[in-house]
Amino acid sequence: MKIFENNWNFTMQISECEKQISQVFSSGNINTYQKINGIYFEASNINSTFDYKKDMFFSSCPDIHWDNDIRPLIAESWFFQKKECSIVIGINIEKKERKFVLDTETIIDNNYSTAFNLNIICNLHGDNFTVRKTHLTPKHLDKKSLIEEIKIEISKIENNYREYVLNELIDISPESVDIILPTGVGGIFIHEAIGHCLEADFFYSKKNFLFKKAGHRLANNDIYISDICGKNDIINFPISYDGTKPIDVSLVEGGYLKDVMSDAYCLKKHGVKDTGNGRATDYQSPPLVRMRNTYLHNGKIEPDEIIRTTKSGVIATEIQGGNVIYENGSFVFNIAHGLVVKNGEIIGISKPLLFSGSVQKSLDTIDVIGNDLSFVAAKCNKAGQLLTVSYGQPTIRIRNKQ
Repeated sequence: MKIFENNWNFTMQISECEKQISQVFSSGNINTYQKINGIYFEASNINSTFDYKKDMFFSSCPDIHWDNDIRPLIAESWFFQKKECSIVIGINIEKKERKFVLDTETIIDNNYSTAFNLNIICNLHGDNFTVRKTHLTPKHLDKKSLIEEIKIEISKIENNYREYVLNELIDISPESVDIILPTGVGGIFIHEAIGHCLEADFFYSKKNFLFKKAGHRLANNDIYISDICGKNDIINFPISYDGTKPIDVSLVEGGYLKDVMSDAYCLKKHGVKDTGNGRATDYQSPPLVRMRNTYLHNGKIEPDEIIRTTKSGVIATEIQGGNVIYENGSFVFNIAHGLVVKNGEIIGISKPLLFSGSVQKSLDTIDVIGNDLSFVAAKCNKAGQLLTVSYGQPTIRIRNKQ
């Protein structure tokens, strides 16, 4: 198989103080071939010169100004009205053109994506209050559409926190409360704690704590987890980087571990079917087993009912990174802030806390699953390759361990 690839990347970072823009274009190809002991990849650059000023893609990227475009969005916001507050917006627009030439077939895959990050830091009653949001749309947005999307995200943040910002931040002991992982963003737990462990290169390392659970019950409840790649999903492509058409993978069914995500290398090494999860950042990087759109399936409970039936809990609205030890299944996630729930009502915003424990015990203590599944996009790093992934989850509650 041979892949021809062109990549365009436009990045802007804008704040009240400065604006920075970078533009990158790359073009090259990959040849893959098999030898007795493995699969080999050769990459080479095609174009060494490029005129950014004449390129239609870069000329169509929106030129956003703080005073004209961003300031009006936040002029009425309590964020902007606070003197000790900084807001930084990062914008990334990508275009990828790929042509896959197989023995009897040529497949064209051209796609765009527009993403932005909101980073807000305020001082509330002597404590830092930090919000970081990422939003990705799988198309090239014009200036008007992009500003409208930013406006919507700022409104969501306002709606989450506005009612509680006059109160002091609440210090919470995570061992004493239930953890409520909200729709969409809470899916990082499934992505990190389960998803990576079910990437075949990790799974068959035999140090993976899930390795001996194949075909056995993984959780005491009837959860379902899948990884999909359809044309309407956030992450979608017609063929993987190692030449396989992607298929949906049912990872966990009714609490039982059923399958893993794989690529051509793992097919050859471990004899597990290639599910089309071989992905790479570009033609210069070898494909690895990577997640696409990984999610926990819907339940039947209304999310408001989950809050109403919680006596003491935290809704983890701002999860900013985590770590999982795959050998034993222990994890820790940094919850920058959450909404504190007492006797079925939200009473304020939490100070930063750590959500830690055992993946196995946390899965077993999921006692309710909402019916509000949604997806978010994020960047995921594996072996130095930073790729966009999507994870989804309805609102769930993890009962406190005590």
